[in-house]
Amino acid sequence: MQLTAVLCLDYGRFKALEWVSARRITALNVR
Repeated sequence: MQLTAVLCLDYGRFKALEWVSARRITALNVR
C-alpha cells in the first residue's frame, strides 16, 4: 500500500516537472 503511494507521488512529481518544462518551451516559442 505504501509503495503505491510513493509511486503515485513520484509520478505526480514527474508530471509536474514535465508540465513546467512544457510551459517554459511554449513561453519561449511564443516570444
